[in-house]
Amino acid sequence: MRSRLLLSAILLLLVYVVGACSTPAADPTSESPAVAPETTDTLATVTPPADTQPEIAPEINGPAVVAEINGQAIQRLDFERQVARFQAAMISQGYSFSGEEGKEAAIQVRKQVLEAMIDQVLIEQAATSRGITVDDDVLKQRIQSDIEVGGGQEKFDRWLEMNGLTMEEYEQMMRSTIQTEEMIRQLGTKIPENMPQVHVRQILVATEEEAQSLLAQLNAGADFEQLAQTHSLDESSRSKGGDRGFVPLGTSILPPELEAAVSDLSAGEIAGPVASSYGYYIVQVVEVQQARALSAEMRQGLTQESFMEWIQAQRTGADIERFVDLGG
Repeated sequence: MRSRLLLSAILLLLVYVVGACSTPAADPTSESPAVAPETTDTLATVTPPADTQPEIAPEINGPAVVAEINGQAIQRLDFERQVARFQAAMISQGYSFSGEEGKEAAIQVRKQVLEAMIDQVLIEQAATSRGITVDDDVLKQRIQSDIEVGGGQEKFDRWLEMNGLTMEEYEQMMRSTIQTEEMIRQLGTKIPENMPQVHVRQILVATEEEAQSLLAQLNAGADFEQLAQTHSLDESSRSKGGDRGFVPLGTSILPPELEAAVSDLSAGEIAGPVASSYGYYIVQVVEVQQARALSAEMRQGLTQESFMEWIQAQRTGADIERFVDLGG
């Protein structure tokens, strides 16, 4: 299991940077996980071997402040240190910053780290305005838990040193993490316990012609599950006969084209072909429930969706100035 490390100290880096640099899942309509798990067995260093260090150097002659958010500055030194730490963490997970592609990836990381730091400032400002503070005892307990999980004070101190962190920096990062977690928790309380849901099956194919052919077979009495297992391009549901299970309506879990199609169907009805950016869908509604309890996984995904919408609203209402050209 992964350590909480630096990456969960700024939760948004996990959402933006790791997500942007990872290979997308095979199923384009599957539910996305929310914020990554934060507990683990040990503290892991993110210091890479010397010959794999990214070929991006801090812009020493640039402005001392890289951005201001509602008048609050992000210092260049803090930005460069965060970039270096995150690049090191990515390298430790197998990413490479060598060659031209690596340099371009490093530029994108710098851009996304800056945007994540801007978002973190917005979260902290909103938390302060809502009176969300971190009790010193809670912070101490959290850090002590990290120390114990990591194997004791000596190993923890060595981990801090290897990752270029002071204890004061770690405390601030954890304080920010706790604030972010509380903001996410508060947003999660607004998710209803029950929502209208449909139990759907789907077949995804590359062309409209193939979709029309399959639809004709279904109308002639062919078995939906068997056709899905034979023809569907959606790897996550193909082996299950195209079964997606129950999906809440009014969310982003289903692409808008699919949601529009299934919303008008009754149990047992089929619609298609439904054109999307992924191909052409044929969908079948197995069951409709107007008030079905959300699963824990659904609540987690909807909480993340709510959180990202909230972040965008904070950005829209904020005065954000950037003072660096990161290139690319």
